[in-house]
Amino acid sequence: MIKINQIFSNLILYSFFVLITISNSAFAESVSYIDADGSSKTAEATALTSGVTAWESGWYFVKETVDTDMRA
Repeated sequence: MIKINQIFSNLILYSFFVLITISNSAFAESVSYIDADGSSKTAEATALTSGVTAWESGWYFVKETVDTDMRA
């Protein structure tokens, strides 16, 4: 019984670690935009929200008003 509890505890700990370390890119959406040459393009981008506390590599887009202390 102790071994089952230990395995279950380790599984919960591992799952928690994975959820914490998922990057913003895991939540990317396909976003259309107009490039500098005027052509329509699509990119995978992360929605910028007040909950984003650090910039990761990649594209971001804004859907609504966002208050942030981060420099863009």
